[in-house]
Amino acid sequence: MSKERESAAGLVRNRGRSESPSDERFRTTFERAAVGIAQVATDGRWLRVNEKLCHIVGYSPDELMDCSFQDITHPEDLDSDLEQMQALLAGEIEQYSMEKRYLRKDGSPIWINLTGTLVRDETGAPDYFIAVVEDIARRKAAEAEILRLNADLEGQVRERTAQLLQLQKMEAIGQLTAGVAHDFNNVLQGLGNCLFVIDPYVPEGAPRNLLHAAKQSIEQGARLTQALLAFARRQALVPESIDLRDLFDEIGPLLERTLGGKIRIEIDVSPAVAPVLADRAQLESAIMNLAINAHDAMVSGGTLTVRAAAERVSENDRGLPPELSVGEYVTISVADTGSGMDEQTLARVFEPFYTTKAFGHGSGLGLAIVHGMAVQSGGAVSVRSAPGQGTTVTLYLPRAVPVVSSVGSAPTVATSPVVGRTVLIVDDNELVRKALEMTLRALGHRVLAATDGAAALEILRGPDNVDVLVTDYAMEGMNGVELIDEARSLRPDLPVMLVTGYADLTEDMDDIVLLHKPFQAADLVSNLHKLLQVSDDR
Repeated sequence: MSKERESAAGLVRNRGRSESPSDERFRTTFERAAVGIAQVATDGRWLRVNEKLCHIVGYSPDELMDCSFQDITHPEDLDSDLEQMQALLAGEIEQYSMEKRYLRKDGSPIWINLTGTLVRDETGAPDYFIAVVEDIARRKAAEAEILRLNADLEGQVRERTAQLLQLQKMEAIGQLTAGVAHDFNNVLQGLGNCLFVIDPYVPEGAPRNLLHAAKQSIEQGARLTQALLAFARRQALVPESIDLRDLFDEIGPLLERTLGGKIRIEIDVSPAVAPVLADRAQLESAIMNLAINAHDAMVSGGTLTVRAAAERVSENDRGLPPELSVGEYVTISVADTGSGMDEQTLARVFEPFYTTKAFGHGSGLGLAIVHGMAVQSGGAVSVRSAPGQGTTVTLYLPRAVPVVSSVGSAPTVATSPVVGRTVLIVDDNELVRKALEMTLRALGHRVLAATDGAAALEILRGPDNVDVLVTDYAMEGMNGVELIDEARSLRPDLPVMLVTGYADLTEDMDDIVLLHKPFQAADLVSNLHKLLQVSDDR
């Protein structure tokens, strides 16, 4: 063995004499150090190594002595290591420290922290390097895991932020839409009441035909406002337990007729799927809307697949609509093999009046209605699509909880006409208020009118007899429910009818007749007579 490489095991010998105590202490410290230590020649050959370094790289001392540090350094880290060594040799630095990778004997990389120092001889010429090697594999693995977790967390934050922004946008659009629908309802309600009042005076022929056309226009407008309220989640729903197998047995033939012969329909509803809690008519309408959209996306034909399945939503689930709460749901997915949508279109699919169809071939309310129905029912909607890969729309609906039906049936209330009563109507919309006033007078009732809750309470505190209160819900200052509470404190047995264009009322409505705008005069008459007759029977 050469002079420079006295011992692969790191023995330090004093030639010609026995090992001194200080030499022994140095050898012991060198061998038992908790970090790898080596003496390295200026050309990179190992001169002396300790056991810890051998353990780190997986080589025996003799195996290491037969190679250089360049042989076990990761190729990507070699140039930077050599640059630091050259800086030491040139006297530019006294020491360097760097993180790098060695290649273990089995070929696997291991991260180490290397501290290098140059030792010079008596003349100042470079003699050898001292390398201190610390195993930092665990720390690097922990750092990598932290980076991964941070990236995952940042991804979740970006996803949830995007969902929140989308939710806020949809909520803002929903509020705007609901306000427009409410105002439009008032216009339709005023026109409808006026037509009811003039109906007996319109002669046959062209005038009667025009009246009929006007009524049809009001009905069409009413359907539009219901669609807007569906998107805004303000429509009136009548949820019930729906067996999906029965539902698709009924609407399956209708789907086939609607989609035509070029589109194959596959319906897969397992018998084990629980019933859903939803408004049957609205659910049927939602499925038909999705089927029609799929039909329009499959111009040359294709396959429409409808599946129902149970799904549990947990707190850790990602990629689901933000409206979904933790719980058990039934999913109804409607998938087509059509043209699909790009990301820009996908981001706007639920916006009312947004459509990619040609002018006159779509209102843009189809998916908006589906979204509103699902969310108002306690669920949500998700859409997956890509150009050329079709579209899958998935409804999440709450499972129906079995209920025990009550024995017997409610008594039938007679609806024979009741006239000559005093009705207090309250509405801050002048058109609606006056049209309603004329309608009630045309029916033979005495009418007291108030523009707001405060004016109505003044009348109720006065001497006038009031047989029934008919009030709007949305009014400036005091809303209809607040007015009813105050009115009942003055006249506890006062029959009440609440007229509203909204359906998301959280107040107790057990003893209040609720009439949704826009209503037909016949609905007003029927409900008013029921209230008056129930009052007479007390």
